Amino acid sequence: MTRRRAALGLAAALTLAGMPGTPIGNAATKNHPTEATTLAAAMTKALGGEASVEATGWLRGQGKLTTRYDFRFARPDRERLLRTGGALNMVKIGGRAVSTVEQISVGMDEFRKIGASGWLRSERATAPAATDALWLNALNQSCCTLASGPAATTVRLLGSAKYGGKPVYQLRFRSISSGGILKTTVLVSKKSFLPLAYTTMAFPALGTSYMQLRYNGHFTITSPHS
Repeated sequence: MTRRRAALGLAAALTLAGMPGTPIGNAATKNHPTEATTLAAAMTKALGGEASVEATGWLRGQGKLTTRYDFRFARPDRERLLRTGGALNMVKIGGRAVSTVEQISVGMDEFRKIGASGWLRSERATAPAATDALWLNALNQSCCTLASGPAATTVRLLGSAKYGGKPVYQLRFRSISSGGILKTTVLVSKKSFLPLAYTTMAFPALGTSYMQLRYNGHFTITSPHS
């Protein structure tokens, strides 16, 4: 499937997603989950069980600047995120545009490289996980983990559609935190319950992102200091 066909497939699905959905997610309780919350839990479980995940796409922020994303996760506890272009071209270090930011995590160790600078090491709050593929948005926070309290997240089932010729569920998540609001539409495979693509709008006016996900890839992620 080409990227053009994938984008068209998502656009068609999101056209359907714009239609009124049944707000069944908000009425869920711990003992009586709705269909939407049940599907969201199945999606999280399926994604969390994957040995390798790739997510590629873009984030379009203010000024219509587009940053490209390339994310990879591989067991055990390793991930890499490369961001290229867009707003990064506006940032300069030593008179040179940054252009790229690369992050590599191995266990609780995170290494970050900004432009042509050297690697900086820090410690993560949590170990890398396959579900980090759902954090690729303007707020850098999970769009689709159901929660209550200060970081409340709710979900609705918008209906069914086809994406790349495959039947999918359309789940609409709304997440509120101190950083802002995320509205995310996820296309979930009816066969595997894995997320295949998602689009996220961040408010206030921080940007829109679109990601495609792939599974069972073969790649290696190594520490820059190995």
